[in-house]
Amino acid sequence: MIPGRDRAGERREDGEMGRKPSEKWKNEDFRKRPLVVGRDFGELLGIILLLPISWLFPARAWRFFSFSIAILSRLGSIKGTLARLRNLRRILEAGQRLPEPGRIEIFRSINIIEQKIQYLRELRPGGWKPDVRVHGLTSIERALQGGNGAILWITPFFFSNLVLKKGLHEAGFPLCHLSAYNHGPSLSRFGIRFVNRIYIKAENKYLKERIRIEPGRSLIYKRAGTNLAYVRKMEERLSGNCLISIGCQPDRGLDHSGNLKDFLGGKLPVATGAPALALSTGSPLIPVFTIRRAMNRFDILIMDPLEVPNGGKRREKIDRLLDRFMEITESRVLENPFLFSSWHEVLRDESISPGESS
Repeated sequence: MIPGRDRAGERREDGEMGRKPSEKWKNEDFRKRPLVVGRDFGELLGIILLLPISWLFPARAWRFFSFSIAILSRLGSIKGTLARLRNLRRILEAGQRLPEPGRIEIFRSINIIEQKIQYLRELRPGGWKPDVRVHGLTSIERALQGGNGAILWITPFFFSNLVLKKGLHEAGFPLCHLSAYNHGPSLSRFGIRFVNRIYIKAENKYLKERIRIEPGRSLIYKRAGTNLAYVRKMEERLSGNCLISIGCQPDRGLDHSGNLKDFLGGKLPVATGAPALALSTGSPLIPVFTIRRAMNRFDILIMDPLEVPNGGKRREKIDRLLDRFMEITESRVLENPFLFSSWHEVLRDESISPGESS
C-alpha cells in the first residue's frame, strides 16, 4: 500500500478520518518546506522593480532594462557569478562549437529578467501582445486524427513556458499542461502560495487545464490504469483527443532525478514520463521548441511525431525515444545556445547514477 493511503474507514496515525490521499501528501510535503527562503525576498524585490517597467514601457525597451539590471545584479553577487562561470566552463569544455561561458551566463541573466517582465505584462489589462508564429501545426492536426490526442514534449528553452501556451491557444489548440504543484521560481511555503501564483495566473489564461503532479509524487509512469490521480486525468484527456504538454526535465522538488542522457559531451537529466505515457496510451509524441527570433517575435517549432521503436522491451523503447529526442534537442541548442535554459543542469560527473527511468 502506498504511504499515506488508508483503507476506507481506517483511522490514520495523525488521528484524522477520511482525509483524501492527495491532501495527506500535500500537507506532509508542504510542512517539510521552509516557510521562507532568501530567494523569496529577491523575487519580491524583482516584482516591485519590474512591474512598472513591464506595464509602462513597450516591449522593445525591455531588453535594455533587462541588460542593465542583469549587469548590476552580477556585480552585486560576484562570488555567485564566478561559481556559475566555473561550472559553465567545466560543462562546456568539450563543446567546441559553443560560445564562451561568460556570454552564455550574461544572456542567461538577461533572459531570466526579461521573462519575468513578460509574465508581469500579462497581468496588465490587455496582456502582452508578442508576434508568435506557429510552424508545423499539420503535425498536431494529423496526430489528432488518430483520436488518441497527442503529447507535446517541451524542451527547456527560455520564454517557452508562456509563449508556447499563448501561441497554441491563439492558434486554436489550448493545452492540458502537466506541472508540479510547486510550479514557479520558489520552493518555500510562502513562495508557493504567493510568488508562484503570479506565474501560474499568467499561464492559466491560455491553458485548457493545468494537471498538477501530486505532492510527494513524481512522473514515473509505469502503465495505464495506475492509481495516481494526475496520471488517470492525463489518460482521460488523451482518450478525449486533447493535447497534453509535458516538460522534458524533472521538476524541482519532486522525488525523481530523471534519466541521464548524453548531451553535448556531458549528461543531462531527462524525465521519462512523456515517452512512457506515449507508449502506454498509443498517443503520438511530438517534440516542440520555442525560439526567439527578434525583440518581440517568437517561433514555435512543432516537429514530426517521434517514431516508436519496433521490438525490444519497454525500457529499451523509452531509452531509444530519449536518445532520438536528445539528438534533435542538441541540434537546436547548437543553433540557439543563448536560449537553452538548462546549461547548469548538464553534468560532467559520469559517476552520478540516474534515477528510475520507467
